[in-house]
Amino acid sequence: MAVLYRLSNNLLVLTNVTTMSGAGVYTLLTGTPIITVRLVNSAGAAISGETWPLTLTYTGIPGRFSVVLSDDLVITNGQTVTAQITIDNGAGQRGYFEVLMQVETRRL
Repeated sequence: MAVLYRLSNNLLVLTNVTTMSGAGVYTLLTGTPIITVRLVNSAGAAISGETWPLTLTYTGIPGRFSVVLSDDLVITNGQTVTAQITIDNGAGQRGYFEVLMQVETRRL
């Protein structure tokens, strides 16, 4: 399970984002897709402290996209939240998946 640190900015990074050609060849995507994320609690309600959805940006590395999650998120230690991620690269190239994240307090 991924970790989301409370009271801290968090960098959410997706890697190896690909598309598949009609010939069955996978290609790492560059700046073309629209990728968004929304964080929700266990009841499916949006996490407060951010305006959702956020759009991930292309990092310049094929297949890699990222966004900074605000330190203003209203989350509690031990809480489990879900990152709902949508990828839209045009007709026939859309995807949706979820990532569970455990909220923790960063410690030294």
